[in-house]
Amino acid sequence: MSRRNAPIQVRHSPHGIRVRVPWRIHEKAWQEYHKHYRSQSAEDIANRGGFGLVELIYLLAGEDPFSVRGDDSMLSDFFNDFAPESAPSVAERTEP
Repeated sequence: MSRRNAPIQVRHSPHGIRVRVPWRIHEKAWQEYHKHYRSQSAEDIANRGGFGLVELIYLLAGEDPFSVRGDDSMLSDFFNDFAPESAPSVAERTEP
């Protein structure tokens, strides 16, 4: 089994932590990417820093990350702050 891996571009990587995935995951995402964009090899993408995290999620789901529009798009709000969830009331916490 190969121990090769590929980088992932993470926008908010704390302390410069580098995120990587096994090469087989990178290749699986690249296969979907290659259906839509034939300009780069899996090796080229890894050499330029890998897929972005959002790209990787869409590609592994079998979707083109750049064709998703409207409410289905994660590209604009994926890393933004979300409204805080309200704490359960006392009655909700004590119900069986």
